[in-house]
Amino acid sequence: MQIFEVKVTNEYNFTFKYHVAETNKKTFSVDEIIPLIKERTAQESVEVRIIGGEPLLCDNIVDIIKAIKSIPNVRSIEMLTNGSLLKGKTKSLKEAGLDRININLDTLKYMKFNEISEGGSLDDIVVGINEAIDSDFRPVLITTRIMKGFNQDEILDFLQLTFQHDYEIVFTEPTEEEAKACGFEIMTLEEIKRVMPGLRPIKSADEQELSITAQKYKYSGSRGKISFSRMK
Repeated sequence: MQIFEVKVTNEYNFTFKYHVAETNKKTFSVDEIIPLIKERTAQESVEVRIIGGEPLLCDNIVDIIKAIKSIPNVRSIEMLTNGSLLKGKTKSLKEAGLDRININLDTLKYMKFNEISEGGSLDDIVVGINEAIDSDFRPVLITTRIMKGFNQDEILDFLQLTFQHDYEIVFTEPTEEEAKACGFEIMTLEEIKRVMPGLRPIKSADEQELSITAQKYKYSGSRGKISFSRMK
């Protein structure tokens, strides 16, 4: 199953240090987005991933999701968001047809988050994650870039979340451009895996979302999952 990424805006509500600024801000309409997806799905089924910018800045995001959901060969819809604007919106997103929420979150520590987001609020994201769970998004995906000198000491903290919640933690490598913008060194997926030697792969017979990300793993006794993905 192929993943088809659809950018609905290039605007952000706050800027992480690794974002590449775009000079021409634009939010796309349903009429601009849907023909692209119909063309892409004419011959095969796809999983649509809504990206930005920050997709939740779009006033028409619910209408966009509804329109995407109505396309026959769209198997599922995922949205990649920083999570800060989820409060009060998760129920309507679920009802519109959104299947998964994938939240970019690179640190669980308030001071670090404030530093890398240049003033963003971690509290807003925590509220958004909790509301996503309450709106029956299962699992909530949390994608984290691991960088040496910044958050490599939090790998086990993210792992611990899978014992407490039905989350899928997606560890990923930042691009060289992102790491350079932050002033940190990339930590490879192989190095990340070595920090968690007890990970065991989930058999495909027990896992129904293997096409969404790469192979998934668990620790014995955990509720959630771990997966690894390289950024494009």
